[in-house]
Amino acid sequence: MVIFISLKPIVQQKVYQNEVTRFKKVRSISAIKDKNYVVFIGKETCSACKDFMINNFLRKKLDTKTYYIDTDSMKIEDKINLLEKFDISTVPTVIYVKNGKEIRRTHSYSKLAVRQEENSENYYRNDSNVLSYRAVG
Repeated sequence: MVIFISLKPIVQQKVYQNEVTRFKKVRSISAIKDKNYVVFIGKETCSACKDFMINNFLRKKLDTKTYYIDTDSMKIEDKINLLEKFDISTVPTVIYVKNGKEIRRTHSYSKLAVRQEENSENYYRNDSNVLSYRAVG
């Protein structure tokens, strides 16, 4: 008898934990005072969040201030408030804000989501009005 054991969940967990440490953790989007930023809303217990982190540009060295909201660490009423106030229907959700206005939002992990991430990254990089962005943490 041959037994196969997948290491994917363990690897995903470690990558996710390492990557989110590059982002500044906040409790709410309202707490972010910058005019230009990216916010990743997710949770460590979400397999789609781990896939998203592993497979998209957020793992690259970003030039933008990047924030992380961990919905697992929130009280239920705070989580509901966040989801309703900012119209978040699923995690992971990545919101791009430029000059104080949301320019794009990506939900969950898909090929389309990855293309949107790449387009957003190019949008930031090609705009001379945007200061040097960087991951904060």
